[in-house]
Amino acid sequence: MFRFVSACKENGLCYNRVSQKEEFRMPVTIDKDACIGCGACVGVCPVGALSMDGDGKSACDEGTCIDCGSCVGTCPVSAISQ
Repeated sequence: MFRFVSACKENGLCYNRVSQKEEFRMPVTIDKDACIGCGACVGVCPVGALSMDGDGKSACDEGTCIDCGSCVGTCPVSAISQ
């Protein structure tokens, strides 16, 4: 099962990928202990999959995430991995 996913931000940058079966996904993992709550990842996510939880830490909606990895390179403390 394949589905094409495209996401564009206001600045015109687009991310495209082909989403495969669940076992081939590379979802992000957020280390809540390492997260400093700066929100840098929230601003860079092209589909709005990241938000801040009630504790002020990053949270990822895996159903919305397209596994682009933009947040991984943005985190200043490497709290997000893929």
